[in-house]
Amino acid sequence: MYDFVPTVSDPDGDSLSFSIVNQPNWANFDPSDGRVYGVPQATDAGLFPGIAISVSDGLEQSSFAAFDIEVIEGLTNRPPEIGGDPPTEVMVGKSYSFTPTADDSDGDDLTFSIENKPGWASFNSPDGTLSGTPMEVDVGMTSSVAISVSDTQEQASLPPFDIEVQSEGSAVGSATLTWTPPTERVDGTPLTNIAGYGIAYGRTSGIYDQVLEINNPGISTYMVENLNQGTWFFAVYVYDDLGLTSDYSDEASKEIADSTGSPPGKGKK
Repeated sequence: MYDFVPTVSDPDGDSLSFSIVNQPNWANFDPSDGRVYGVPQATDAGLFPGIAISVSDGLEQSSFAAFDIEVIEGLTNRPPEIGGDPPTEVMVGKSYSFTPTADDSDGDDLTFSIENKPGWASFNSPDGTLSGTPMEVDVGMTSSVAISVSDTQEQASLPPFDIEVQSEGSAVGSATLTWTPPTERVDGTPLTNIAGYGIAYGRTSGIYDQVLEINNPGISTYMVENLNQGTWFFAVYVYDDLGLTSDYSDEASKEIADSTGSPPGKGKK
């Protein structure tokens, strides 16, 4: 990718327009700011001499020194990179959303693609966002969902992952969290305007894809219901009436047994 924008100024504040001579056939030119940009192909290898950009205020014109651009054949394109930890579970009627991170060392434009997209979800190819709200009819597993990113020459992919849509009726347990309301901020000043608490939780330690906000500053215990079988991880945070939010508390966890197992216990914070 080639990209150049000249720097100009006009003491009178006049509107400026740009022009170019010997514009490379693989490059684009923007007359509003003088930008020259484009992606040459292997067939464009060679020297493009005497490129001259001029700027005019309608009365007078100034020109940059002419320059050459050499397109070198055989430069190695660096593949893009993609990352992220997609949630693998979603409850019926709840919103699911995942956007991968992506980067290209060459600055190439990127597009995303997907394989085995769930039928209840939509996919945004410009940024790779997978989102949707499954219904009861969608309960079940979609396997080997694969999101990839491409710079038109090379591609990188996330490891395939599964997404399970769970019915509210399949929940078998709950966890009760308790905590001590804080009285100080991190700088030692009194905390007197608590507005509420948040409980963040999920199926992977340190990754919380579900959040409950409790708009009651006087509460210090809460039962999280509709938890499916397996291990759940929890953290609590506090927010004030200005919208400032604390860090997460230490993490608590709880194993939810199946419906034939022992009654659920308590996770405390």
